[in-house]
Amino acid sequence: MASRRRPNSLEDGQLVDNSYEPRVYARRWWILGVFSLLSCQQSCLWITFSPIAESTIRFFNTTEDVVTLQLAFGCLFYLPVVFLVSYALGRNELGLRHVVIIGAVVDAAGAAVRLLALRDPLGAGSMWIISFGQILDALIGPVVMTVPPQLSAVWFP
Repeated sequence: MASRRRPNSLEDGQLVDNSYEPRVYARRWWILGVFSLLSCQQSCLWITFSPIAESTIRFFNTTEDVVTLQLAFGCLFYLPVVFLVSYALGRNELGLRHVVIIGAVVDAAGAAVRLLALRDPLGAGSMWIISFGQILDALIGPVVMTVPPQLSAVWFP
């Protein structure tokens, strides 16, 4: 769709040029969809064990405190990581694209690590392996929570 010219208007006693109208590209919606899927994946991985706590306790032969800790990792790691993510988003060397790509890779790594625990679910280290995967997922929580405003500013001006 080509840019359309709109007439100038008077706002607060100042003549405002309304001649610019942004073009809408399908790529914008693709980027939004991909980021939304990353956000959904991170949220699903984060909340996995809380709704099925009793089944998790029986399957992995663990305690309720350990299962609750899996959810708490998101809250525990949010505060220290959100400052790093905000700093990285503001830097020209990193920026939005690299922060989201790094976040997606770390989230996928967290999911892969959690799968390793299924090789021996009753083994002594299975919940430690799952906890490490949950921590990787928790590190991405600030990415999916702080990126949307910048994503909308960059891709939907």
